[in-house]
Amino acid sequence: MPRTTKLFTAPAPIGGIDARNILGDGNIRNCIYAYNLVPSEAGVRVRSGYREWQIDIETVPEAGAGVRSIIPFSATADSADRLFAVTNEGIWDVSVSGDAPVLMTDPLEWALTGDDAGWGVYTVYVAGNDVSYIFYADSLNGLFRYDTDTDAWARPADITGVLAESINFVTVHKLRVWFGAKNDATGYYLEPDAIKGAATPFEFGGKFKHGGSLVGLYNWTVDGGIGVDDYLVAVSSAGDVLPYQGSDPALINGWGITGSYYIGQTVRGGRCASQQGGNLHLLSSYGLISMSDLLRGVDPRLPDAQSVSAKIAPFLRNHTVNDVSKHGWAVLNLSSEGSLIVVTPERTNGENIEYVYNISVDGWGLWREIPINCIDTWGSSPYIGTADGRVLCMDVAKDDVKLTPPVDGVNGSNINFSMMFSYTSLGEEGLFKRGMLIRPDFLSKGKVSVEAKFFYDYDVSEILTTPVDAGTIGYVWDASYWDFALWNTSELVTSYTTQGASGMGRTVSAALKGNALADTLMASCDIFYNTGGGL
Repeated sequence: MPRTTKLFTAPAPIGGIDARNILGDGNIRNCIYAYNLVPSEAGVRVRSGYREWQIDIETVPEAGAGVRSIIPFSATADSADRLFAVTNEGIWDVSVSGDAPVLMTDPLEWALTGDDAGWGVYTVYVAGNDVSYIFYADSLNGLFRYDTDTDAWARPADITGVLAESINFVTVHKLRVWFGAKNDATGYYLEPDAIKGAATPFEFGGKFKHGGSLVGLYNWTVDGGIGVDDYLVAVSSAGDVLPYQGSDPALINGWGITGSYYIGQTVRGGRCASQQGGNLHLLSSYGLISMSDLLRGVDPRLPDAQSVSAKIAPFLRNHTVNDVSKHGWAVLNLSSEGSLIVVTPERTNGENIEYVYNISVDGWGLWREIPINCIDTWGSSPYIGTADGRVLCMDVAKDDVKLTPPVDGVNGSNINFSMMFSYTSLGEEGLFKRGMLIRPDFLSKGKVSVEAKFFYDYDVSEILTTPVDAGTIGYVWDASYWDFALWNTSELVTSYTTQGASGMGRTVSAALKGNALADTLMASCDIFYNTGGGL
């Protein structure tokens, strides 16, 4: 009899998640979902794991526990690198892994520990004498300044024109420090190359067509037709976006507004925007939109194919609409990962979901099972603040590696991942297919455990069963049982198979669920199947 089993090889979907028209278009470069598998240049890669950096960072429990801001500082030659964590109790030095956190703020200055305390923004300023300063502000305790010469945080008493206690935003634009104040539509700026002195007010509110207060001021580097320039973009809480060009707001001819845009209500807090390369990304109830999109006339509710957020817009928009008023939102250029990340508040079911975009391959994946309250890059790694008062470092291949190993000697857990390919007709439109075998190919320095399953005709369920833990058992190649075996993949690729659930359909998708304890990349997946008729 002639052979009836056919083979289709699907490359790893480095285009990532596409929520726009994924079910019917058969584009196998994209996928339906990818949890803890992030698109990369060579395939889809299991995200890094995390280890404890410092623990027991104090908070005031009744006001809501947790590390709410991470402040990294890379020093100049005359000072030392620092890492700070902010809770509702103050700013802590957490620079050395395993050390006890050190409170750096005076409790008399940082007197308020309510819901808004610790959810702040920071900026680093290098003065003309090469001395570095960090400014931090939140909407409850106001402005604090760190001086590297004295290694101390304090509320500045040498700034006039605006109350330091009322400042909730700070940034630097063209050598000027700018401030925003709580429930105020006015910005305030210092003289160039100054960290103190009289702050001059500049009124933005009259140009906010939809009202609201000034939520933040952000730098945007762009070529406006006469060369590259840094614009200052004012964003209101109601969603107005106003880019300004110039260097001196006091000059009529040297400063001016260049446009007016609307993006919908911004997410809570001043972390609703981030510059990445020559673009500025903005996060609102409409989702994620960039300044280049706005210049092209893109409707923020309907990003086009050129928009960074186009593929995940339906997911993200639903998420922002439901949780827009919660603390914990941030959009951040995660340089250590070569990625743009959208950090979201913890969901009501306790789940953490982050949207991660690989810039080089234009692909989105999702992180989950990481207890992220806040995140930033320090050196070559991401650092995370958690709701239980810890700082974590993402530079290992397992999750939840403790500073003090458990007594059983098992320190950390495997990283769980899950993915579903796009539905495809396998090049034979209209014919029924029956899946026979799935063989995913992984490259890894350790063990990978995988369960694979066929899905038919647009069932997008996630595999419910959990494969055996890759860190507990290993099997011998060609001498183990299908559907139970697990192989070390330091030199071999892993193959896994399972039978489809419903039996057959005209379109087929392969779904995977597994875990790993080493750097792991999925390169491709072989699908063995046979075909029937069209009826």
